[in-house]
Amino acid sequence: MSQELIDTIRALTTAVNTLTTALPQQPTSISGNTLNATPIKGTATTEAPAPAPIPPPLPPLPPVITKAPQMQFAPVVPVKEYKPCKVALIVGHSSTSGGAVNKLAHAAVNEYEFNNALVKEIVEAFNRTVPEEQNITLEIVYRDNGYAQLPSDVNKTKADFAISFHCNAFNTKASGTEMLYYHSSDNSKMLAGIALNNVVNALNLPDRGIKPKHSEDRGGYLLRETNMPCIISEAFFIDNIFDLARAQSAKSGLVNAYIDTILEYADWSDDDGEY
Repeated sequence: MSQELIDTIRALTTAVNTLTTALPQQPTSISGNTLNATPIKGTATTEAPAPAPIPPPLPPLPPVITKAPQMQFAPVVPVKEYKPCKVALIVGHSSTSGGAVNKLAHAAVNEYEFNNALVKEIVEAFNRTVPEEQNITLEIVYRDNGYAQLPSDVNKTKADFAISFHCNAFNTKASGTEMLYYHSSDNSKMLAGIALNNVVNALNLPDRGIKPKHSEDRGGYLLRETNMPCIISEAFFIDNIFDLARAQSAKSGLVNAYIDTILEYADWSDDDGEY
């Protein structure tokens, strides 16, 4: 090695030592297994990220106002007030002349017995269920003074319309419901149609229709001589054991059918202006 190279190395070594001596020394300490060193001023260091700033508290929520629930009431529907109306319910035949009879029934029953009980049930149910505001009253009429006097007895009630309760009879096999009315009375025809519809729906027997009658026909005398619309209701054939059984088992429905008939005809007549 040449003397010149040796001199160069020595000069560099001296310069390094001089520079190291000139820099400030930082203390170091060993704690456990961790070396802690104070960073040298002016040198780059790796610092832990600053914690995220704590956000300001949220403003308080507005108070919740709970409205009291509004009570819901069904609208009050006023009961229709009919003009005063009276209905005559005529029990066909009498206790001494009972009319057609079914002798095959477990307990023999005739027209008068069946219809007398039926009419009483109609009056009881009507008075219990129909509001007095409807101004409808029912009156039962019996054939106490004989058939010839019956139209006069009905007229004395001053009823606005009348229903005469009977049962049909023929050959123990005929079946169904029919209503009789006087041929020249349009209002009686209307009443017969309403009654037929309701009674057929209640008993579900064959619909035999509404039948116009003249004075010489069966029932024509009563229908002609009464002063008000009047019909004869032949709800079923009492001599037919099946018709009678149906009428007895559906008696509550039959009661309601006649009540509906009274209300529907009174409503129609009230709107029409006359009975």
